[in-house]
Amino acid sequence: MGSRVVVETPRGTEAKLTYKPKKKLFEYTRPLPAGLAYPYDWSFLPSTLGDDGDALDGLVIHEAASAPGVVIKCDLLAALRVMRTENAETVRNDRYVFCPHRQDAHSGSLLGENVPDRLRSEIEQFFLASVSGTDKQIEFEGWHDSSQALRNIHRAMRTFERKQRAAQYERNVGLRTQAAWGPVAGICAAPYRRQCSPGNSRDRQLRPFDRRGSGNANGHKQ
Repeated sequence: MGSRVVVETPRGTEAKLTYKPKKKLFEYTRPLPAGLAYPYDWSFLPSTLGDDGDALDGLVIHEAASAPGVVIKCDLLAALRVMRTENAETVRNDRYVFCPHRQDAHSGSLLGENVPDRLRSEIEQFFLASVSGTDKQIEFEGWHDSSQALRNIHRAMRTFERKQRAAQYERNVGLRTQAAWGPVAGICAAPYRRQCSPGNSRDRQLRPFDRRGSGNANGHKQ
């Protein structure tokens, strides 16, 4: 199964870039420690939600460098199991490892658990070095092969879908509430609007309703 990932920080970059969905742009986050650069394209998997509240992280293993925002169709290789501690809170923050998708991939290509031990070690060392000097700490808990990693991705996709449905439900409830209470809110606000009219001689200050009932501040019915 191919996955589409979005490049966040390209290979060779000496600073961490982060995509900000609300701003719809890539933002400079922080520099990497001196002499360190991303060895491969650092990416995220859209429409997923991990335990840390963000999209799942990915590293695309290839020899070229792309650019922020580039979408790459990839084959999943494995996942590095990571626990990240920040501000006294520890969450799972696994790193998924990919390579660009090739229709004619030969049998000796990197697939699943065949990711070489040397490459795994290099990836681990990079991630350890990348958080040096920050308030983050990471611990590794081994590797998942492509099958287990794919199951985790599917779970993160379902989590994302549930959150989207919940958000849509809240928006719908809000719209229905606004539609139902809109006329009432307009009636309740009418006395205030009259008191704030340009002809009002009391500096256009709002006066509260009389606590005795539905009258205005002078006790008269509306």
